[in-house]
Amino acid sequence: MSSIADKFKKFLPVNGNNVSVSADSAAALTLENVDTLQTSEEKTVLIRRDAAPEPTGLPADTDAADAAAAAQAPEQAVQAEASSPAAGSARATRTRRSQRSNPARQQRILAMALAGVVLLLLLVAGSAILRAERLAQQVAATGQSLMQSQRLAKSVSQALVGTGFGYAVERRAREGEIAARVLSVARDLRRIGSAALDLAWTACGRLDAFYERGLNPWDAAAGMLICARAGLEVRALPAAEGLPAGVLVAPASIADDLEAVVRPSGR
Repeated sequence: MSSIADKFKKFLPVNGNNVSVSADSAAALTLENVDTLQTSEEKTVLIRRDAAPEPTGLPADTDAADAAAAAQAPEQAVQAEASSPAAGSARATRTRRSQRSNPARQQRILAMALAGVVLLLLLVAGSAILRAERLAQQVAATGQSLMQSQRLAKSVSQALVGTGFGYAVERRAREGEIAARVLSVARDLRRIGSAALDLAWTACGRLDAFYERGLNPWDAAAGMLICARAGLEVRALPAAEGLPAGVLVAPASIADDLEAVVRPSGR
C-alpha cells in the first residue's frame, strides 16, 4: 500500500512534501496536510477506492479483437449445436408435436384437400357428360340417316303398313273397308295389337308406315315422338264419317299417297 501512496504523491502540489498518506483496512487512502480550497482546519482528504472489477478470465494484454471473439464464441457454439443432426431431429420432433397438438389446423388442411378432390371429380364428370352428349348427337344423326337410307319403300306399293282396329262392331266394319283399300295398293298390312310397338317398329324400319284411329294419348305419345325424331312424317287424321281421330306415320315420300288411301271416303 505504501507504493500506491508514493505514486499518489507525484500528483500533489510541489509544496505537498508534508502531506501524510495512509491506508486503512477499508481500502481507502487518507491524505493529511493537503493544500486544498478547504479551510485550514480541514487538511485531511479521504479518498475511497472503487470496488474491484470482476475478473474477465482474459490476460491483461488481450486486445479488443480477442475480447470480441471470446464474446461471440457462445453464440457460435449455440449455432453449431442447432445445425447438428441431433438438433435437427429435436426440432423436427417439436414441429410434429406442435402439429399434432393443433387439430383445427389439420381439419382445415383435410377440408381443403377434400374440396380439391371434389372439384376435380366435378370437372371430370362435366367433361364426360359433354363428350357423351356430343357422341349421342352424332349417333342420333348417323342413325337417322341410316334408317332413312335403309328404307326400301319408295312408294305405297312397296310399303309394309301397320294398323289396328277398334272393338265396336260398327267401327270395325268401316275400318275393314279402309284396310281393304290399303291392301289393294300396299305391299302388305300388319296388325300387331300394340300401337306403341307399331310406332317403335316404324321408327326403326321394321314397318314402313303406320296408321290407326281411336288411340289414347298414353298409347301413342311416346311412339309419335320417337318417329318424329327418326325423321318420319307424323300427321293427325281428323275424325270423319263416324270414325274417331287418329294418327298416320310414314316417310315423307309416301305420306301424302297413304293419307289419301286411309281417308274414310277414299279421296
